[in-house]
Amino acid sequence: MPVNKNALIRYQTIDRCLSNRQRRWTLVDLIAACVATLSEYEGKTELSRRTLQLDIQAMRSGKLGYKAPIVVVEKRYYEYADPAFSINKSPVDARDLQQLWEAIKLLRQFPDFPHLQQLEGMAARLEDSIQIGPRDDRAVVDLEQNPDLEGLQWLPPLHQYILNQEVLKVSYQRFGRKPMSHEVHPYLLKEYRNRWYLIAYHQYRREITTLALDRIRQLTPARGALFIPNTFFKPEEYYRDTIGVTVFPAAKPCTITIYASAHQTPYLQTKPLHHSQVLVRELPDGGSIFQLYLRLNYELYRSLLALGPELMVVSPKGLRLKMEKLFQESLEQYQDHRFRAQLWQQLNKEEEE
Repeated sequence: MPVNKNALIRYQTIDRCLSNRQRRWTLVDLIAACVATLSEYEGKTELSRRTLQLDIQAMRSGKLGYKAPIVVVEKRYYEYADPAFSINKSPVDARDLQQLWEAIKLLRQFPDFPHLQQLEGMAARLEDSIQIGPRDDRAVVDLEQNPDLEGLQWLPPLHQYILNQEVLKVSYQRFGRKPMSHEVHPYLLKEYRNRWYLIAYHQYRREITTLALDRIRQLTPARGALFIPNTFFKPEEYYRDTIGVTVFPAAKPCTITIYASAHQTPYLQTKPLHHSQVLVRELPDGGSIFQLYLRLNYELYRSLLALGPELMVVSPKGLRLKMEKLFQESLEQYQDHRFRAQLWQQLNKEEEE
């Protein structure tokens, strides 16, 4: 049963009051205590009698797992029938534990995070304490993985550096270039199509930078450097108008109009290229016109190329010409008989050797 933040604050406040046996608590007293706490943490100054009564009812029930023994004495005062009770001491029940194991089975598909081992140990201790039957460890959800991907060894230390807010010196090697040293302030680990990236603030360039983990050659803390807290980078806004991880701040988002064939239309309707995608018009041939609002980047080009003849860019003109050029270069390569012959000879030579 989902519980919002304000409700949790009220439950904890009620629990704290009822655990204090030095005084007696009326409904009015509990409302006043909850209002004081909500005012301090959330700026809220009102709470209805009905809301608090529903809170007490929820705490008494098993919906939240509390089953709090809240009783009314002398038709006025609220207290715990068991003086030692607290919702913070409530044991995890078998259903909660089963859900925890299901979550762990999903997380096992990300073995590079050491925190999973601690989580499994905690779940095992809980399982032992409530003595439930043997669990079923068979996976029923399989996520896409690439265990041979380079750079995964950097996930655990980077995760810790981000939590500790440590400035890093990163030796980074772009394809076809020599390694270069960068001083960065790590903010976020981001995954896109089974590849991991570090999103950080670049000390020298004074901008957000994206570093692919498979291109990192060395990683060390920058001793004595003062960390710049993240008070300006919001991932949900930064990537809002972008497919993938490559963001060119100078490239402003634009409206992109595409034509999808009759065969491709239902696929785009059920799996949009981007959350901004909207259906503009259905055409007599069964195809459709869609529009998206995006920044142009490499990931967008690849997404459009992947659909091949099932999709055509209508506008803007610059993007349409870009796609024409990419498809033309691909066609020329397929039609280059000399290149194919040389490639075939090279492959045969390697097999003979």
